[in-house]
Amino acid sequence: MKLMLWERFEALEQVDWSRYVDRDLLLAIMALLGIGVVMLCSASLWVAEKQFGDAFYFISRQLVFLALSLVLALALYQVRLNFWQRLGARLLPVVLLLLVLVL
Repeated sequence: MKLMLWERFEALEQVDWSRYVDRDLLLAIMALLGIGVVMLCSASLWVAEKQFGDAFYFISRQLVFLALSLVLALALYQVRLNFWQRLGARLLPVVLLLLVLVL
């Protein structure tokens, strides 16, 4: 099973991703992620030290989830656009439900 998945992965066509990525958008996303980590660091050092004995408790958790989300985003970026277009109408109610759940 593992070998079969690896063969399928190797069979994917290699695309020059730099032609298809909006560099300005990528730069804005990275800047916002960096600002968010800095803001979390400045706002939570004292609280984390007092509650958990580790000043970087919240920051380390945030960085772990940030790394996981970047890996997931990279994996989802590899999916072809026509797949999302076919699935879009069925995903819309699910996405709206998830948005309501976080209110």
